[in-house]
Amino acid sequence: MMLRWAAEVVVLSEIERGSLLLRWPNINIAALPNAVDIRNAPEAARSNAVPVVVFLGRLHESKGIRQLAEVCGRLHGAGSEFIFRCYGDGPEREWLINKMHENVSGSFEYRGVVAGKEKWAALASSDIFVLPSIYGEGMPMALLEAMACGCVVIASDNASIAAVIKNGENGYLVPAGDVDALADTLEMAIAARGNRLMSDAAKRTIEEKFAIAPYFEQLDLIYSRAAAQV
Repeated sequence: MMLRWAAEVVVLSEIERGSLLLRWPNINIAALPNAVDIRNAPEAARSNAVPVVVFLGRLHESKGIRQLAEVCGRLHGAGSEFIFRCYGDGPEREWLINKMHENVSGSFEYRGVVAGKEKWAALASSDIFVLPSIYGEGMPMALLEAMACGCVVIASDNASIAAVIKNGENGYLVPAGDVDALADTLEMAIAARGNRLMSDAAKRTIEEKFAIAPYFEQLDLIYSRAAAQV
C-alpha cells in the first residue's frame, strides 16, 4: 500500500527494480545507484612491501567477519603473507580483535573508526578491500570508495553489489557465506596484487558509472516527475 501511494519509488539498481516489478508491475520505480565524489579520492601510490587487505565497516556478524577471520587464519597458516587492517566498530569488535590476534598474530591491525580524509587515506594505502557480507547490503558506499581508490575488491554476490562488480574484470564476487570461495579468491588476489589491470578497471567503473554529477542530474529528474503528479 505504501508503494502504491508513492509518486515514485527509488531503488539502488536495476537488479532491485526488476525484482520489485515482478511483484508490483504497476508501480513507478526508478533505479538510482549510490555515487561517489571522485574528487575526494586521493591518487594511490601503493608501495606496500607486504599486501594490505582492508575491511572497513560495521563489525557485525552480517558483514561476514567470522568467515573472514577464518579465511585469514587459513591463509596465514598456509604461508600467505599479508597485513589485515580493520576499521570500524560494532558488537563484534572485541571478538574480531581477539580472534584475529589468535589467527594471524602480528599481521593484524585494528585502527578504529575513520571518516573523511582519514577514510580515503586508509583505502588509498590498501591493496585489497574485502566485504564478505552474508545479508543486509544494498550498494555499500565503502565498496564504491575503495574502487575509486583503485583497490581490488572482493565482495559477496549480495543485493545490488552485482550491479557494480563484474566478476574477474573490476573485482571479485563470491557466494555469501562460502568460506572456501572467499579463501581461494583472497589468496588469488594477494598473489596477483601487482597486476594493475583490475585496479584500473575498478577506478574506471566509478568514474564512468557512479560519479556524483550524473547522480544529481538523475535525482532532479526523479523529483520533477514526482512533482508533476501532485
